[in-house]
Amino acid sequence: MAGRRYVTDKVLWQALEGTGLGGFQNVPSRNLSAGQQRRVALARLLVADEPLWILDEIFTAIDAHGVAALERLLVDRVASGGAIVVTTHHDLNLPRCTELPWGAVMTMVSEARLPVRTPEESVSVLSAMKAVFSRDLKTAFRQPQDLLNPLLFFVMVVTLFPLGVSPEVSFLREAGSGILWVAALLSVLLSLDHLFRHDFDDGTLEQLVLQPQPLFLLVLAKSLAHWYSLACHW
Repeated sequence: MAGRRYVTDKVLWQALEGTGLGGFQNVPSRNLSAGQQRRVALARLLVADEPLWILDEIFTAIDAHGVAALERLLVDRVASGGAIVVTTHHDLNLPRCTELPWGAVMTMVSEARLPVRTPEESVSVLSAMKAVFSRDLKTAFRQPQDLLNPLLFFVMVVTLFPLGVSPEVSFLREAGSGILWVAALLSVLLSLDHLFRHDFDDGTLEQLVLQPQPLFLLVLAKSLAHWYSLACHW
């Protein structure tokens, strides 16, 4: 959760409890509500222990009890020495909070003349492809059932085809190779749904589209990871 920083189980539990996610540690993020997924993002911030938090509309899709809990979390963070920048339409009731209207923010940005990093100065294309490839492999091996289902389908089709058509050895000798290829193609098509579905559910797909690296190369890395994980399971 926190990149290269080593995190103990105690810190993880404290982050989950602090964001109201105690008891959800075994629930996949894609099965959580929109408000709970926002709390997952806050828990990652707590674990990473970054000095500056930049939060955008964190109170959206959260009930009144959750809003109060998040406000206490922000107050505790500032009291511990952290800094927080929040954009929200919610009326904040926080001490030591400075409100900046949108017009003042735009004026500050235009006057600051912040340097803009070009895609060449950011992460290289090869490094981005390696990161996507590695992430998708780890995700695939954490959910082996998504890859075993096509294999079971392949075995069922190959086993039931002779029973449904003809068990004659001469017929199977002539049509066997075609049956195997068709069954393999159909089973692979079953696994294609998992190539982008999880990324679409948790918002990762949107982040890939916004990356400065060419999108087709990132998709190529995802596809290679998908086929490699299938080959490993088969």
